[in-house]
Amino acid sequence: MTVMSDKFILLQKNISKISADLTLLDKAERKRYDRLLDDTKKLEFLAGRSFLKQELADMAHIKPEEVQLSLSSDGKPSFQLAESDSNELKYPHFSISHSGGVVVLVFAKFPVGVDLELEENLRLESLKPIFTAKEYSVLEKMPMAVQQKELLRLFTMKEAFIKATDKKWGLDQISFEWIKEEWHLQRPTVNCLFYFEETGNGLISICLVS
Repeated sequence: MTVMSDKFILLQKNISKISADLTLLDKAERKRYDRLLDDTKKLEFLAGRSFLKQELADMAHIKPEEVQLSLSSDGKPSFQLAESDSNELKYPHFSISHSGGVVVLVFAKFPVGVDLELEENLRLESLKPIFTAKEYSVLEKMPMAVQQKELLRLFTMKEAFIKATDKKWGLDQISFEWIKEEWHLQRPTVNCLFYFEETGNGLISICLVS
C-alpha cells in the first residue's frame, strides 16, 4: 500500500515481501541485531532497516549499501546526502513502525512520527500508566466498542507524537483532550497535524510537526 500527499508518503509492506539483507546493516545496527534474542524481533528489525535503506536509496539515486544513517541521542535515525551529491530529497524526514508482520514507512517534508498498532494488542487496564488520569477517565466511560477504537487512536497518536518530536517530552508532559468526538493535543503546545490510515484490524497514525 502506498498513500501520497503533498506533505508525506506512506508505504506499507508485509515483512514476507521485503528483501531482508544483512549486508545493509552497519556495525552499530548489526550489533543491535545480534543482541536481539527473539527471532521475530530480529526479523522485524532487519526487514525494517532493509526496507528503509532500499527506499532511501531509490529516492537519493544511490545504492542501498551507500545509505548511512545517523542517530540522535535518543536513537532516532536520520539520513543526509553527501555534500558532493547535487540531488535533494523531496521528503527528507522519515519514521518507521512495525507490528503483526507489517512494516510502515513515512517520508515527509517535516519532522514526522508514525505508529502502527493492532487493536487486539491493546487493553485499557494494562495501558493505564500511558494515559493521564483525565484521558483514562474519558476512555473508561466510553461504550466498549467506542472505547477500543479510541484507545487505539489515542495510543498511536501519543506514540507518533513522541517519535516526531524525538522523545523531547515524557509521557507525563503529554496530554490530549476529548473535544467534539476527537482527540486534540493540549500539552505541550506544539504545532502538529495528525493523519490516520486504517489497515486490517489495526491503525496507522502519522504526526507531522511544522
